[in-house]
Amino acid sequence: MRISIVYDAFTYSPNTPVIWLEGLAQFAEMILEIVIPGAGGKSTKRDESPYMPLVTIEDLPDSARTWVFGSDSTLDQSASDFLLREVDRFLSQWHAHGEPLTVGRSFKYGRFLTVAVDQTTAGASGCSIDGLFRLLKSLESRLGRSMVTSGLIFFRDKNGTVQSVDRERFAALGAEGKISPDTTVFDPTVTTLGEWRARFELHAADSSYLTFNTKRRHEIIDITEEVEKCRAAAGIEEGMVLVSAMHISASIFVNDHEPGLWKDILDWLEERIAPWSPDEYRHNGGTGEDNAAAHLRSLTIGHEVIVPVTKGKLDFGPWQRVFYGEWDGQRPKRVLLKAMGE
Repeated sequence: MRISIVYDAFTYSPNTPVIWLEGLAQFAEMILEIVIPGAGGKSTKRDESPYMPLVTIEDLPDSARTWVFGSDSTLDQSASDFLLREVDRFLSQWHAHGEPLTVGRSFKYGRFLTVAVDQTTAGASGCSIDGLFRLLKSLESRLGRSMVTSGLIFFRDKNGTVQSVDRERFAALGAEGKISPDTTVFDPTVTTLGEWRARFELHAADSSYLTFNTKRRHEIIDITEEVEKCRAAAGIEEGMVLVSAMHISASIFVNDHEPGLWKDILDWLEERIAPWSPDEYRHNGGTGEDNAAAHLRSLTIGHEVIVPVTKGKLDFGPWQRVFYGEWDGQRPKRVLLKAMGE
């Protein structure tokens, strides 16, 4: 019997010894199975397999939990193939609390990796999701690109090429006439497969989204200028702008831009309203989470505001500004901005 072995130099790296050893073990089992059928020791029954069932993303329900990772530049075919090999290897062994999940993935336009997990079979845990983020970060040096990005807006230019810029540059392109209401933009902040199918790609005029990934777990951010950018992009002279936090552990509110007041608000929430004491809340005990206090803070402050627009300006009273309140941060969270009027 002659056995040929081909090593893929692009996938091996001294920085990934665990992956390499797992591959070597799998190869040894394959050879043993060839020489002595059945000796590899793996069951062919799906319900006894330690691996996550991989399915096509089209077969997953709209409720599937979804993560979209946008590369900061386009991957060529070789880099795309490498990325998907490593991602598929990871997903085939991805577990949550020892339970196999059902997962699908998609890769579009050389830029967007989408991973979706069917929550009806078993939910992906925070630790398992962190593993996916760590994998993508570990591949950056070999890809020469970042797959874990924040603060970028993805859109198609007039030639149909997917581009990514920060919000300030996007607003400048709009002022230069290079972004129109019909420009296709991409929303990588969708959290379910139904949202991904419905509005991952939409026109710039439809809605605007902000994404936050705060350095601290609890934080207050002034977003008034972002609200004005939304109004200006929509060309609203008379109407309103809806500003809504799209998470149940964050808030939107109107108040004064004064750091002492921000500290007072944070201390008030922590000391009198909803202290961050995970063991004291039934929600945490029933779900395995630790953020019940964040839910209560969101209920207390509120999750959205409507800002009136008069004569082409946000119509505020004295000292009023719009703020995003983050009560469970250090992960991507999003805010919807929707300008309405004429």
